[in-house]
Amino acid sequence: SISSNRTAISRIQRELADLRKKIADESKKEAQLLSSINQLQRSITSSTSPSTVSSKMSQISRYTSDISKCNAKNAELSKKIADKTAELHRYDAKLSVACTKLIEQIRNRM
Repeated sequence: SISSNRTAISRIQRELADLRKKIADESKKEAQLLSSINQLQRSITSSTSPSTVSSKMSQISRYTSDISKCNAKNAELSKKIADKTAELHRYDAKLSVACTKLIEQIRNRM
């Protein structure tokens, strides 16, 4: 029981690290999109051609949509992290109980 709880805890910790990395990647992607939007907005003021302005506005719209997708993905990942953290706490509690029982068994043998 102790061994299986430790194995589960290690697995969940790896999964949590992976989820946190995915959030960091999505946040980085969002920052890059925001930077691109800012750059496009600055370049619009210097553009004189209506077709160029229209094209840049379309790009901004696509990037904004992509940012929304990043936010949704981060929300989904955050929920998974919360679920995995709760699962980790359950296994940690099980491990604690198993260790306490083992200690009691050892004491009773003495």
